[in-house]
Amino acid sequence: GQKPDIDAVRFLAEAYRALATGRRRGQGDSRQFGSADRVLEHLLELVLGDIESLQALERSRVLRGDLTGALKVLDRLLEADPKNAQSYLGRMAEHSLALYRDDDAIHYAQRLLALRPNDAQAHARLGDLYRARQDTAHAVASYERALVLDSTEFEVSLKLAEIYVSTAQPQKADPVLREAVRKSTDDELVKRAARMLLQLNRGTQELAALEQFMQPLALGRPQRPVYRRALVELYAALMRPTAARTLDSRSRPLDARGEPTALPQGASKPLLEALADTDTSQRRIAVELLGQ
Repeated sequence: GQKPDIDAVRFLAEAYRALATGRRRGQGDSRQFGSADRVLEHLLELVLGDIESLQALERSRVLRGDLTGALKVLDRLLEADPKNAQSYLGRMAEHSLALYRDDDAIHYAQRLLALRPNDAQAHARLGDLYRARQDTAHAVASYERALVLDSTEFEVSLKLAEIYVSTAQPQKADPVLREAVRKSTDDELVKRAARMLLQLNRGTQELAALEQFMQPLALGRPQRPVYRRALVELYAALMRPTAARTLDSRSRPLDARGEPTALPQGASKPLLEALADTDTSQRRIAVELLGQ
């Protein structure tokens, strides 16, 4: 009509989108996405720069897998709704990455960072993009900046440590991982960081020093078994090279090669607790080491 019902047009576009996705799995008709797009484009002719319609159009194109088209809509949203540019730029970076347009993804992430220079997550996201394209120098700079802004971004700590290790800088990885082990409240992250530390400190003397770091955490935080489990794994790495030696050789703390011939002081308590652990590997290590 001469005065179209705008709400009815919006409802029609939503109806087409519902038909396209289907209310039950397997019942959608993807051809209806095209109908939804046409209705929304018509609506945008009626209401120039309509933010709600542009947002719906972007969602529709993402659902139909047209990320290139979604990027074009997001460009229009940046112009129509600049106050929400941060959200749009973030989505543009995601879509570009999904399309393997790494340069574009970094460009949008840098624009987002310009709007949020003190946002640790924005720096971390840019670091992820640099890392995906194997630009380790820029990835390290972004991750380090993210940790300066928020030292509790421990996922970033692990990513940074992995880069340090891969670029032959284990001396930089060690303190980053220890900080994550000591302060993270995420047990799964603590486990991952502790295992990375174990791999970094493979020599006997290094493992002995690491044991001095881990033991107070395990004994002082009994409510978090992750520390005791990490310590038990460390004992296994420290003692297994000497498992085949005779009892007589254990009269000395270290053998001629500098390797331990007896469990460190205080090891009995965590090993005895490991005997009751639900983790079979913990019980196996405890039995092996206590029986030496």
